[in-house]
Amino acid sequence: MRIDDLYIILTEADEKLPKEILDNVEWSQTKLTDAHVQHIIAEVAKVTGKSHKEIEDHILQNIRVFDQFKRITPHLHATIALNAIESEAFQMLQEFGVKHPDAPKLDLQTIEKLKVFIGVKYEDFYPLKSSRTHQFLKPTFKWVPSSKESDEAFQDVDTAAATRDGVFIFNKNFCQNLLEFGKIKGIKMKDSYYASQGGPIPDEYGYIEFLIAHEYLHWTQSDWDVPEHYTKLGHEISPMVANWVGDFRSNYRLVKEGLPQLPMGLFSDSINYDRQHSFGQMAKIVQSEFAKLDEVQKDVMEKILGKMADDHEHQGGEDPKKKPKLNRKIIRRAPVDVVYDFPHFKVGGVAPAKDKGLLNNIRGVDPAKIEISGRPFSDGMRVLVAKDPDPKVSMRVYQLNLVNGKIDPKLITDGVNPDGSPAKDELILVKPAPKPAASAAPTPPTSTPGVNP
Repeated sequence: MRIDDLYIILTEADEKLPKEILDNVEWSQTKLTDAHVQHIIAEVAKVTGKSHKEIEDHILQNIRVFDQFKRITPHLHATIALNAIESEAFQMLQEFGVKHPDAPKLDLQTIEKLKVFIGVKYEDFYPLKSSRTHQFLKPTFKWVPSSKESDEAFQDVDTAAATRDGVFIFNKNFCQNLLEFGKIKGIKMKDSYYASQGGPIPDEYGYIEFLIAHEYLHWTQSDWDVPEHYTKLGHEISPMVANWVGDFRSNYRLVKEGLPQLPMGLFSDSINYDRQHSFGQMAKIVQSEFAKLDEVQKDVMEKILGKMADDHEHQGGEDPKKKPKLNRKIIRRAPVDVVYDFPHFKVGGVAPAKDKGLLNNIRGVDPAKIEISGRPFSDGMRVLVAKDPDPKVSMRVYQLNLVNGKIDPKLITDGVNPDGSPAKDELILVKPAPKPAASAAPTPPTSTPGVNP
């Protein structure tokens, strides 16, 4: 009998076995008044010029969707909703570059030490072995962004990912953000190898341990093969559902074992091996929850959970030459004053000619008559051109200088994409508009296609 056939028989039998329900996981529950959340709000207020209350209201507005979904699909969203405020705070930390002066820096030598401790702590990680094929693995780690041509296929990983052939990819910026967040929150670990217990590893690396262990579990559990195996059983499981179930299962186990719950990710007290006996049973719950939604709700939920899940689109063996080679020069971008999306600007109160772009419409015109996305022209203002009839202008940042009474646009982007444009998902900070009166509120940060403010 082949291993695949045995796997199917055992899985089919598991569907018929009862499972005792246990309540043995303490989930993170965050309030708006928690110290680490308030710290991040205060730092974001300094950067954006927005008031403390405005930012708090923004957080509360964003988490309303979880309150709505947890009533309809409690198995998917009830646990996530408990920590939704912390997730929003972590998102702001990433978007606005919030740092802690005493946070440890991501250090690959420390990571190597941590990997050894992880191997000793988890018996199924040393050595790494697939639970289905019993194949052993010596893992390969990739850290991105990277200038190595061999890493080009993995440059789009913005959190963490794994491939079926044992490559584990981690985004350095994301990992550093976890360390910053861990310092701000003040997480303390109980394992002897962490600093608070007299060990060599800073406690903030508890989040990195979670991340590495999570990716290891995707490989040891052969998650890529799940849809094919259940198709043989006559149960269709999409790759998306399989990925979500894998995340729910792994994250539950790691929180249960005492690791600090990540400030983002898929967590459920209802979908795990303490409550179900097989992956198939967990997948059925996810599918039944999904079936409760209309098409619009499904689309929204896919986007929400998709952002929280990690990336397992990478199947290994990709040819880096198939992807465009990018110049990964690291630069620090200055904030922009306004995001322009054609035709949202006026000259003398009149909309511009549709066959002309921003630059052609503003050259030689009295600056006092120009208004861009509701913002009057000011000397030196920086404009992110999100959309323009001239493709050579779109997705670039220009500084509009006043020279001899005329506007002189100067291109100021460079070095990220080959054409000098901001990279997809690059963080572009949009400065708030000046307050025209004491009672007026500042303009909120603006989102543009492919660019996060």
